[in-house]
Amino acid sequence: MQVSEDIKRQVQNFLSQAKADYVHRLAVGAVVTKGSAILLLTRSDEDMLPRHLEIPGGGVDEGEDIFSALKRELFEETALTCTAILSCLEPFDFWVGKQKVRQLNFVVKTEQSEIALNPKEHESYSWHDSNESLDGKIITPEMRKLVESSFLL
Repeated sequence: MQVSEDIKRQVQNFLSQAKADYVHRLAVGAVVTKGSAILLLTRSDEDMLPRHLEIPGGGVDEGEDIFSALKRELFEETALTCTAILSCLEPFDFWVGKQKVRQLNFVVKTEQSEIALNPKEHESYSWHDSNESLDGKIITPEMRKLVESSFLL
């Protein structure tokens, strides 16, 4: 997987800031594009935040580096293989119970393949185009801001 030195530096800065901010856990998110559209997954009714829209991603396992976690989570959730990280996006924080989680987000390049979802986590996917409104969609404010800012790149 290709990762530029600039992106590696940005991630190191994000990690240093997370430590200073007393973040308990890290998560990663992958913005996958197809033309002018972004891949959005709809969470399963059986998982937390049922039916919420989100980008592919998840928690960084203990001892795992950010880039390995990104590649693993993207594959586990979509069966897509990350071949390059194109850019870093702004991270955001959320809470799981009493733990503060910081999600680091990246625009990624993937190998072309069919998307296969894990039905325990996601029930469907869609390609969201920049001219489509997120109004009326079930999406957290942080995720909405990330998706909308992704269209400005």
